[in-house]
Amino acid sequence: NCRCGAHTHDEDKTEGNVHVSHHKGTHRSNVRDLPEDILSKVNELTRIDVAIYNIALRQFMEEIAWLESKAALGRRVLCDDVLKPLEPELSYLPAADGRETNVTQLYLEAIGRRSPQ
Repeated sequence: NCRCGAHTHDEDKTEGNVHVSHHKGTHRSNVRDLPEDILSKVNELTRIDVAIYNIALRQFMEEIAWLESKAALGRRVLCDDVLKPLEPELSYLPAADGRETNVTQLYLEAIGRRSPQ
């Protein structure tokens, strides 16, 4: 039972929170358009950063799965309409198994690990 549909950015403002958009859509498209030799150098420079980021992203999804469990809130806090826009934003990152990072899949796997077998 997601409550995202009822939430608006106007509510954020009344609660003292501020929502800031730095860009529309993905801002990674210009990185993908770089020449292959530059991309190769960027990949080598950020290889360890990507590995650490993947570990942190998996840990974040595990914590969200716990937060959404009956032991905590018992409702979704990271909904599909939040996950889907992140797909193209993060798909350029190679996951530990070499495939593209899929945040929705990471989320579903974390939820599956929290569920009793």
